[in-house]
Amino acid sequence: MHIHRINTGSNVYLLEGKEKLVLIDAGYPCSEKKILSEIEKLAPKKLSLIFITHAHFDHYGSANAIRQKTDALIGIHQKDSIAMSNAKTPIPLKKSWGIPGGYILPLAELLWKIEPTRADIFFKDGDSLNSFGINGVAIHTPGHTNGSMSLLIDDSLLFVSDLIVTHPVIRRQCYYAENWEDIDISIKKIKKIAPVSTYPGHGSAVISIEKLSKL
Repeated sequence: MHIHRINTGSNVYLLEGKEKLVLIDAGYPCSEKKILSEIEKLAPKKLSLIFITHAHFDHYGSANAIRQKTDALIGIHQKDSIAMSNAKTPIPLKKSWGIPGGYILPLAELLWKIEPTRADIFFKDGDSLNSFGINGVAIHTPGHTNGSMSLLIDDSLLFVSDLIVTHPVIRRQCYYAENWEDIDISIKKIKKIAPVSTYPGHGSAVISIEKLSKL
């Protein structure tokens, strides 16, 4: 399987299986042209799934537009589906540099004109993604949001989105949360999985198993 990282301000990962494609997140609104361009390069393979890690608009913002062009299904954990369908970005708890971000969010939602996005599929912990053309398992890793999901590929590659931040250094999410204790529990959970490489939702760093063990 090949991984294509698309920088839209947040990381979008296009996973290329033998016959199908899976998209992890859909970036900010108006990112669809950039993402669809990368998908078209891999034709005739078709996009089968848009796997949304959590209901923040910088991760689901272009999902509707991409679904309309590709007929791919949109999947998310049920606990985050209502926020996404209402075009919301819940961040009730904020620390450090997350505090000013909380004041900016309402303005950002108005400027971006976030589109309500319904889910086609509700994923839960342990669900297989094999039917979508990749050897993947959905992992429930709440904390950043109640429905935050990670995706484990080939038992060795883990896509954790915003559970881990990479700026200014690699560390567990420390800016935005729905439950800080759940973040600690989710970090312990992914450490037990011990992936060879961990891919974050922001930044270009790929986190090694050694760095993950120190979080």
